[in-house]
Amino acid sequence: MTWYCVRTATRREKTAEASLRELGVQVYVPRETRWERLSPRKEREPKQAPLLAGYIFADLTDNQIHLANEAEGVSCIVSSNRSDGTRRPTPVKVAELYWLAYAESQGMFDWTYSEKPRKWAPKKGDEAKVTSGQYTGFIGQVLELRGRNRALLLVHLFGRPAKIERPISELQAA
Repeated sequence: MTWYCVRTATRREKTAEASLRELGVQVYVPRETRWERLSPRKEREPKQAPLLAGYIFADLTDNQIHLANEAEGVSCIVSSNRSDGTRRPTPVKVAELYWLAYAESQGMFDWTYSEKPRKWAPKKGDEAKVTSGQYTGFIGQVLELRGRNRALLLVHLFGRPAKIERPISELQAA
């Protein structure tokens, strides 16, 4: 397997991919997922686009290199100058492509995923677990919310019901 980086015409990655596949060439196009808003009033939708705009990777034999250069949507195969003054297509290390494919499969290029967990907003009647402070580990029922940052819980201390007030930042859903 000898993989090469193929430069495509502007925004013609799909066309180049399809034309190379018609030639029987194995093609890899790393993709990223981003939010796209179709109009100001509509919700955002995830959209996939090439990670490396204008570039795709192709597994080419020596005979296919010339055919690939003539394929629709292909601008050229990335090449470098040799010491004898000729230009020769530069192979891409397979390990780098494996890393790209692995990173893509793990969602590293998915920009729609939010790193921040949504803040839990307790409601009256919810079960809540205390995550820090002197009552760590206690589970109780939310009796009422006091302002925006505190909650009154009904917990069982030594077998008896007791009311405790805790900051919402110290609570999580039970």
